[in-house]
Amino acid sequence: QARATPRGEPRSRSPHMAPLRRRWKAGQPAWEAEGASSPPSAAKPPSASKPPPAARPAASARQTRAARRVQPQEQTLTITNTVRMPATEGVGLAAMQSTLEERFGDVAVVERVGDKEEKVEVVFFDVRAAARAISCLGATYCAPAEQRGSRTADLDGCAPFGAEDVEKLAGARSVGADDSSFALEFFDVRDAARYRDEAVSLDTQAPLWRPPPGLPPPPALEEAEDVVSDTNGVSLAFQVRIEGLPKDLMSEPVIEAVLEQAGLDFALVGFTLEMPDTRGEVLASFSCEPAAQQCVLHFQGCQWGSKGGRRPSATLVARPLTEDGVAWHFDGQADVQFLAQEALEAIAFQSVPWPPASERTGLSAQAAPFEPRRADADPAADLAADAGGASPATEGQCGSK
Repeated sequence: QARATPRGEPRSRSPHMAPLRRRWKAGQPAWEAEGASSPPSAAKPPSASKPPPAARPAASARQTRAARRVQPQEQTLTITNTVRMPATEGVGLAAMQSTLEERFGDVAVVERVGDKEEKVEVVFFDVRAAARAISCLGATYCAPAEQRGSRTADLDGCAPFGAEDVEKLAGARSVGADDSSFALEFFDVRDAARYRDEAVSLDTQAPLWRPPPGLPPPPALEEAEDVVSDTNGVSLAFQVRIEGLPKDLMSEPVIEAVLEQAGLDFALVGFTLEMPDTRGEVLASFSCEPAAQQCVLHFQGCQWGSKGGRRPSATLVARPLTEDGVAWHFDGQADVQFLAQEALEAIAFQSVPWPPASERTGLSAQAAPFEPRRADADPAADLAADAGGASPATEGQCGSK
């Protein structure tokens, strides 16, 4: 009679099933008892996989340190032009700089750092030279330091960019939404400084203005030597140097207000302030010569402070002409309508005298010149005239008549 057996346990109690029962209780598949390497079915069940290998014993601290010395450590690359390294005893900074320049590239400066000056910082012009030095000398001998100098420059979208400078760029990105300007990143700080200087020179240059061919320039108030600028040998504006201004007036808002009150703001291109001594100087640039002449007239009649003080002087120092008298010509990128309008205004300046600033605006810093009067030969007659009486000589003349 069959009796109840636990669920999952074979019901057969025959002697030849005893080994299978023992293996089944131990978790070994039944077919391994018969010497089979795989179950009868084609697919091997997941339970038939080999047991995982035993966990390896934990490595000792000595083995861990040895592995760290053998395996290279990952380092974060720092883009910089400065490298810090130990100072070599008995070797001067000049000799060290010469050696580094021969091996890696141009060096800007080598200086000692640290409390005991046991290390030096080598500043390269190019970040690629610094990277070569770190790669060749090894990270255990030298390390990157803080960047010296700026490698970036802002370039206007219309400004020229040389094709030979493309390989000198490390990166570039657009600053304006309409690509109106770009931020350039160079490998070499010298290239970035050169483009920054060119951008400043373009911003400070006066706009190009030349009268049409055949129009003679108005006569100048006084002869002055033609000052030639660095831009193709041509000065781009009429410049007036104003000297002897009080120190209190030497600020951009005040000078701008004075020029506006004089009616010169329509042709004013720009001005710069200088303080060589206690009196100030202003170099003003105008787009046409009549406005420059009016500026000279205006400031020659001005006086600030007490009467008898020093008057300012104004001189026309530059005209847009070359030393060889080359004829003016229009720039291909210039606004022809704007230039024609200013040419007509110049003709009007020649035919119609320019009214003083007080009549045009009602506001002027111009003051009446002080004219000293010589004393009369007869002080008694002057006193009698002031008192309402007549001098004795006058009464004698009246009586004789």
